[in-house]
Amino acid sequence: KSVESTVAVYVSGEVRNPGLYGLPVHARVGDALMLAGGFSKHAAKSYINLAEKIKDGQHILTCKFFQS
Repeated sequence: KSVESTVAVYVSGEVRNPGLYGLPVHARVGDALMLAGGFSKHAAKSYINLAEKIKDGQHILTCKFFQS
């Protein structure tokens, strides 16, 4: 039985460098966002749980903040 040491996640939306990233299995959403260059200046940051553990194949989508 083999144990995977990395997972693949897709980061898109309001980040500087969207794309597919490989991270350690114990990584968090915040780690993936750091690899993607961080939030863009228009990102709705408060809607993302940076402490959430990532899962293989996860899509992390950051949305744009709209003011009315």
